[in-house]
Amino acid sequence: MPPQNSGSSKGRRPAHQNEFAFKHNPKSKLTEKILASPNVGVCRRCYDKIEWRKQYRKYKTLSQPSKCNLCQRRNVVAAYHTICTGCALSEKAFRKMIALKEADSGVATGKTSVIKTDADEEDKTETEIVCCEPQREHTKGFKVCAICCKEKALADVNGISEAEQEIDEKKDIMEKKLGRPLKLRESKAIERKVIVGREREKQRAKEERRRLREEGGKGTKEDTNNHTDAKDHEMEMEVDDND
Repeated sequence: MPPQNSGSSKGRRPAHQNEFAFKHNPKSKLTEKILASPNVGVCRRCYDKIEWRKQYRKYKTLSQPSKCNLCQRRNVVAAYHTICTGCALSEKAFRKMIALKEADSGVATGKTSVIKTDADEEDKTETEIVCCEPQREHTKGFKVCAICCKEKALADVNGISEAEQEIDEKKDIMEKKLGRPLKLRESKAIERKVIVGREREKQRAKEERRRLREEGGKGTKEDTNNHTDAKDHEMEMEVDDND
C-alpha cells in the first residue's frame, strides 16, 4: 500500500526543478525568426502569453495566412490571431467584444420583470423591461484584441504609421460617400494609391536632397578655386615688389 501524504504536503516534488532558465540557441534561424515576430494588436493578457511562448520557444509561426473569424478571408498573417487587422478596427469586432463581455459577466439583454399592483379592487399587471447599460458607440481607432476579442488592444509601441492612418481615413471617407462597406478590390485600390503616393514623395525628397548636396559641393569647389586664385595673385604682387 503506498504511503499516504500528510496533510501539510501537497504531493510529490516535480521531476524537473527548473534550476536554470531556458536559453535560446543563438545561431538558430528559427529562434531569430521567432524573436523577430511582432507582438502587436493584442490585449495585455494575450501579449504576456505570446511573450512567454517566444521566451521558451513554444511559439509556432504560420506557414500561410489563416482565415479571419469575422470576414472569412485569409488575411490573418500573425500566429494565434483569430481576426485580421482590418476587422479588429471594425464595429463588428467591437460588438462581438461587448457580447463576449456580457456572456462572461452573466448579463443578458431584454430581461423582463413583472410587477403586480392592486388598484380599485382590480389586479393590474405592469411589465417593465429591464435593460442593461447602453452600449458604448464604436469610436474611430478603437482596436479589439486580435486573439481573444474580449478586451481593447494595447497601443503599438511605435504607434500606427502615418500611411495606415491615411488609409483608414480615406476608407472611412469612401464608405460614407458610398453608404456601404468597401469591397476588397476597392480597399486594395485605396491602399495601393496611398503607398504609391508616399513612395513618390520619398523619391522627390531624395532627389531634392541630392540636388542641394550637389549645389553645396559646387559652391565649396568655387570658393576653393577663388581662394587659390587670390593666393596666386598675392604671390605675383610680392614678386613684382621684390623686382
